[in-house]
Amino acid sequence: MKKYLIYIVPITLIYISNNIYSLDGIFIPKIPEKSEVVDLKKKINNEQIEQEKMIFRSIFDLHFKNWKEEFNREIEYEDFKSNKNDKVDVDENNRVKEEKFNKVLDFLNKRIEIKHNKIIQAEASFKLALYSYFTKKIDALKAIDILEKGLSGFPVNEDNLRLFIRMNLFIADLLLSNDKHKEAQNYFKAIVLQKLDANIYREEIVRAFIGLGDTYYSIFQFKEASKYYLKAKDFSDKGWMLSEEKLAFLLGEINIRLLWSTFRNADYKKSSEYAYQFSREKGRFEKYFKENIMNDIIRVGAISLYECKDLEFYKKIASDSFAGDFAKKMIVKSFYYFASAGYPYEVEKYARAVENRFYSSREFPSFIKAFLLSLKQANNMNKYYELSYFGSAFIAKDSVWKSRLVLTQEEEDFRRELIADLSDESAKYYYNMGLQNHLRSDFLKSAEIYSSRLNESFSFDAKGILYQSYAQSLFKAQEFDLAIKASEESLKYPLDVYSKKISWFQLLNITRMQTENTKDTHTLEYKKYESIVDGFNSNFPLDPESRTALFESGKRAEILGDFINAKDRYERILSSPPLESYEQSNVEKNKVSLALALLLQRMNPENKDVMDSAGNLEKYIKDYSVSKFAQNIVHLTNHKIAIEYAKSIKSEGKIRESAKFLEMWSKNYNHNPNITEVLVESISIYAELQDWDYILNLTRYFEDKILDLNKVYILILWQAKALDALLQFRVAAQTYEKAFDLSNNKIDNKLMLSALERSSEIYQYLFMNEDSIRVKNKLYQLLIKVEIDPIKLAKFEYKYGEYLLENKKYDLSRKIFLNGLKRKKLNKDLFEKIEIGLLNSNLSLEKNPTVYENKIIKFLENHLSFVEKDNSESSKNILLSLINSSNKYDQMKLDNEILYLSENLNLKHIQKIESTLNFIKARLKVLKKSTKLINEYNDTEVLYGKILLNLAGYYRQVYYKIHKNDNYLVKADQIYIEAKKYLYNALMNEDLGSEQKLIVSMELSRFGKRDFFIKPEINIEDFTSEAALYNLVDENLKSSKYIAKEYDKK
Repeated sequence: MKKYLIYIVPITLIYISNNIYSLDGIFIPKIPEKSEVVDLKKKINNEQIEQEKMIFRSIFDLHFKNWKEEFNREIEYEDFKSNKNDKVDVDENNRVKEEKFNKVLDFLNKRIEIKHNKIIQAEASFKLALYSYFTKKIDALKAIDILEKGLSGFPVNEDNLRLFIRMNLFIADLLLSNDKHKEAQNYFKAIVLQKLDANIYREEIVRAFIGLGDTYYSIFQFKEASKYYLKAKDFSDKGWMLSEEKLAFLLGEINIRLLWSTFRNADYKKSSEYAYQFSREKGRFEKYFKENIMNDIIRVGAISLYECKDLEFYKKIASDSFAGDFAKKMIVKSFYYFASAGYPYEVEKYARAVENRFYSSREFPSFIKAFLLSLKQANNMNKYYELSYFGSAFIAKDSVWKSRLVLTQEEEDFRRELIADLSDESAKYYYNMGLQNHLRSDFLKSAEIYSSRLNESFSFDAKGILYQSYAQSLFKAQEFDLAIKASEESLKYPLDVYSKKISWFQLLNITRMQTENTKDTHTLEYKKYESIVDGFNSNFPLDPESRTALFESGKRAEILGDFINAKDRYERILSSPPLESYEQSNVEKNKVSLALALLLQRMNPENKDVMDSAGNLEKYIKDYSVSKFAQNIVHLTNHKIAIEYAKSIKSEGKIRESAKFLEMWSKNYNHNPNITEVLVESISIYAELQDWDYILNLTRYFEDKILDLNKVYILILWQAKALDALLQFRVAAQTYEKAFDLSNNKIDNKLMLSALERSSEIYQYLFMNEDSIRVKNKLYQLLIKVEIDPIKLAKFEYKYGEYLLENKKYDLSRKIFLNGLKRKKLNKDLFEKIEIGLLNSNLSLEKNPTVYENKIIKFLENHLSFVEKDNSESSKNILLSLINSSNKYDQMKLDNEILYLSENLNLKHIQKIESTLNFIKARLKVLKKSTKLINEYNDTEVLYGKILLNLAGYYRQVYYKIHKNDNYLVKADQIYIEAKKYLYNALMNEDLGSEQKLIVSMELSRFGKRDFFIKPEINIEDFTSEAALYNLVDENLKSSKYIAKEYDKK
């Protein structure tokens, strides 16, 4: 039973191993995408089973390669030599070779029948067994039988010893292949124990030791196997007489067996050393072994490295240039075992230690992939994405790494696959890190990774989108020129509408950033920026972003001083179709209209294009709704440019053309709220030309066109000035007043003040006192609102009050004077003048006249000393004013009584006249003391005498008409005598004027027989004459100019 078991187990293992060999990539660990809990014990056991299967198969394949080589040499088939991909089956050869084999076999079958020559029979037996076995004509047992028959009675001597040994070696190998380990061991030991000359039979001795080691290996005595393999190696190392090819083959076999036996013996340190040594001499052995064997050497070496975990040994084999890429493959594969065993986090320690040794190796992509796999399994994604740079950009098609190597197709495919897998996520990672850390290097790495992917031209890539990402990374790295090229390249590939818009928007951002610090719109970079804006707008004319870009380009041109360029861009937006969103469209119109209006204000208004643009803009906002603020700015811009343009025409000497332009502008833009200012400017130019008739017609034309009363008043004012200049004074005065009444808000107070002053002045000239008073009252009310200086206001109140006194508006004048006295900071003279006016008003009202008469007397007494002592001219003038006003009051009172008594003679009114005399007499008493007021004293004396004469006359009339009482006559005579005394006294004063003298003489002649002896000298100016009115025209025109100048100031 045990015997059969010994046969069954190896055969079963060989069968399983055959199936395993048919699977590609069986030795590459299948690492799950997500980290899973790994049962380490189960994993190691499974791996051990796989190792055993592989080792059994590999051992026998290697072992019989010796005999295959022998077979090839014997049949002179040199094509099998040094071909690691040769086939064992002869059936794959052509028919001629098959026939050749058959002929040789027939020949050998005949030779073994020769009995008389044992040497020939043995040699034929050896060849027959060898040929038949490898052509699968017979099995191993039959071959052993043929060999044993050939050895039967074989005479061993020095000449045929090699044949004898070889036949025994072949039998031992066939027994081993047939799992007869003990019998094979006996054959190998018998050969080893013979004292053969090593110099002659070195190859046979080495093969015997190898076979002996294989027998122990087959029964799992790995340590014993290693001992015989080392002996075989010792003999081989001394085999200088062997051919290099044969020696290399033997050494290769031995080294591999040492690797496997020490590995199976769990002596991982030695197995890793043997793997390392094999890698150093790989070039010597490589052509003799199949690829699966080489891969298994890598696998075993990788497991040994993993088990040892010797960091220094990792560094040693990685840095050994003789070990080369073969050793690096072992290192890479060991990383997979770390990961599959559940220790992915340990890989980084070893990988970082040897990383720089892989940079120039063709195994670098494999190294990166293994390293990345461990990082991913350890869930260290940050380092995973960082390292992905080396799995993409570092190994790119145009990289330094690739330029130094000539890759096989498999390696190239692997490189491309790695870039395809890693580039997308790693590029995004570095881009995001750049955004987070603000590092240009991160953006550059992202760009490099995208570039590596683009260079590979993967068929499944969306090249347009990829170029967008590449351009964005370059943009963030401030590589603007490259970014622009990349973004432009993206437009060469099919893109949907949204992606195409992204490319244009990206180009816009790049060029905008590139020209951020430019100071000239004529640079190549800025021209590129503008062309991008134009392209974006032409491709997406209804897109809000493109319109915003166009607006922004206009604004930038404006800031840089390229006003014409900016104006063209603003106008392009306004001339474009409206946006789909009504709200966005309104916002855009509002924004652009405002910007264009403000730009036009900065441009040269003398340029006709600027003037036309301003006009077109106003027409545009008339058709489209914009905000009130934007409308106001546009209107203001248009009217200001029109005025400046007119000034430029005027400066060329075309005065009338300038006025005409403004007139036509006013007619074309009659909805402009600033039309009045433009029209007034036109009228003022016509006024310079003295074309008052045209001004009158022009103002009447626009009077009904302008509905805003707060603005039409200025036209009415100019209309009044035109009427004034055309000598239509009364209508002019009414029109001035009308202008004031229309301006409810008193837009220009100075203008209105001058208009009211002129209106009042004309009314005064025309003796339309009531109208003048009405206008002066409006003027006064306006002054109260606008005048800040209390002195100026008080002066007007004094003059206004005096005018009211003259026109017998006593109550109103009294109020005005009272208001004047309330003003602060009045000087003494002004205060006293107003005080005198108030006294006169109160006196004229005849309410308690005695009180006010006494106040006047007291005032005269108080101020007379200032005139006498200080010789104060102002005090004198104040007293003169008071005396004259008092005299006028008494004269007026006398005139009123005379008028009344002429129709209604009664004693009561006569007594009123008599009471007046007391006031005058008191004044005379005060004035008589003065040496400075002689004329005033004389005038008062004359007045006193006149009243006395009239009083005497009335008493006589009372006597004759009412009551014949002698007392009236006596009183009349007494008064008459007193009157003559005062009048004659006045006549004797040399300072009395001829006019006064004439009046005195006339009065005296009314009551007695007396001839005139004074020649009258009349010098009285008649202000109502036609000549006097014409003299006022020049002053009137000056007043008109003043109004125009005041308006210009506004």
